[in-house]
Amino acid sequence: MPDERVYVVARRAVPGGADWYGLRTDGLAAFVAALERDGRYELRERMERDPTFKQVIPYVVLRDEERYFLMQRTSAGGDARLHGRYSIGVGGHLNPATTASSEVCSANGTRSWSRISPRPSSSSRC
Repeated sequence: MPDERVYVVARRAVPGGADWYGLRTDGLAAFVAALERDGRYELRERMERDPTFKQVIPYVVLRDEERYFLMQRTSAGGDARLHGRYSIGVGGHLNPATTASSEVCSANGTRSWSRISPRPSSSSRC
């Protein structure tokens, strides 16, 4: 989507410069404070090319004891780089919502989850 807006924060606003890639589990309080203070929505197309910003992409890994949720992404998704790839969770960019800011993550999470249409198979296992 050429006009898609995503939630970002300038790397300089994050303690440590947001120099990690992938999953982060420590130092979250400072990161959340930077998001609340300096986060904003920008055009995704521009943010994909601008390394001075960190795109905020919440992701939930689903686990039931020793079993993990696994899905193969279809070509229905907007990001062609992910078509046919596997995921062990659900997530995605945060887009502007019509709800209060404290509900943005919840609204976007509901949107991501509703896109999944699991098709149980007798041969599929987690």
